[in-house]
Amino acid sequence: MTPLDLAVLCDPVTRCPLEQRAQSLFSGPSIYRIEEGIPIFAPAPDRLNLKYQRMYDRIAPLYDFAEHAYKRIVKRDIRAFLSDAFELRPRMRILEVSIGTGANLRLLPSDAEIHGLDLSMGMLRACRRNLRRQHREAILYQGEAERLPFRDNTFDLVFHVGGINFFNDRRSALQEMLRVARPSTRIVVSDETEKVVAGAYQRIPFVNRYFRKRTAPVTSPAELLPPETADVQCTLVNRDKLYCLTFRK
Repeated sequence: MTPLDLAVLCDPVTRCPLEQRAQSLFSGPSIYRIEEGIPIFAPAPDRLNLKYQRMYDRIAPLYDFAEHAYKRIVKRDIRAFLSDAFELRPRMRILEVSIGTGANLRLLPSDAEIHGLDLSMGMLRACRRNLRRQHREAILYQGEAERLPFRDNTFDLVFHVGGINFFNDRRSALQEMLRVARPSTRIVVSDETEKVVAGAYQRIPFVNRYFRKRTAPVTSPAELLPPETADVQCTLVNRDKLYCLTFRK
């Protein structure tokens, strides 16, 4: 297990520095416990985040199997487009927001310092197992994208794949990704289009109940970016099943 680096961390609420004592992180009156080597920054989210935290905790054991089965059906790498979107170079410090089971780790350089945050402990446990199998290292955190536990101007690449369509506050999540990225850094955000949500997820037993009662179709969150964001581009990939939004700090 890669040790925590307090130099990159901060209290996600106050943004004050953290200190570690035994199995907890402290910042003034705030206490964040460490479970199974993973700091817990959002044990009980609310609204949509809680709803989808529970969903991903439940599907985590089958997530990798389902993705592998889908890849065999479509006979192509559904994540290949990310390699073109990333601006990779040696010895980068990289943050993946919503790392899930770590399916994107194979796209990242072996010498990168990888930090991965996810709302679901079930997905993080699966990610940790995959890291061991692949003999890779990453520092994992449980938390919310709307309140990242990292200091300003910390990462050379920030990216997110899957999930932002149903975050509590997409605007805040985008602003947080910008905050923790270093100047001129590219941020990559991708998620399913309405074609997938309405055409697939809402028809799958068990999963479909998490996508009911929607009031609007899913769209790229490009319009939520602050005006000072640079180099904004949004393309459709994988036969229009995903959008890929890139922008620069």
